[in-house]
Amino acid sequence: MPQRPLEGTEITLLGAGIHEKLGGGARIGGLINILKSNGAKINLISFIPYSDKFRIEHKQIDEQIRSSMIEFPAHWRRIYKEMCVFGFNFYHTLRYSRSADVVWASCSAVLSNLPSMLAAKLGRTPLIYDLLDIEVRVSEGLFQKAIAHSDAVFVCSHY
Repeated sequence: MPQRPLEGTEITLLGAGIHEKLGGGARIGGLINILKSNGAKINLISFIPYSDKFRIEHKQIDEQIRSSMIEFPAHWRRIYKEMCVFGFNFYHTLRYSRSADVVWASCSAVLSNLPSMLAAKLGRTPLIYDLLDIEVRVSEGLFQKAIAHSDAVFVCSHY
């Protein structure tokens, strides 16, 4: 019987985009498959910034994955989307971090990760910041603070 080293581990995972109606992009989908095959229980928090309507959806996908997703109409201004994402991510990360063993912030946008970082610190849950260096749209100081306050940094680079 294969070992499942993450059996009993609960992970709150923040991702953006969509993957098989779960949330998270293809990269998140791969991460979910790896964590799931190793026995982890996953609370996926995701958002879709370019949808045809506003919608919040909560699903128990299977016994290992619970998904909370928010979608926005494409025509909404970016500031409205960011405000909704901030509140949604903060609330759900804080809610799940109380029972989670780790929070994994895996959005390429630093601003989308900040609420989860704050909630993880308030919930005293270890934080993994998954950094994909495609584009940094915030000040260098804020970016450095985000990295400094993470318990671990997972980096993928195109360079």
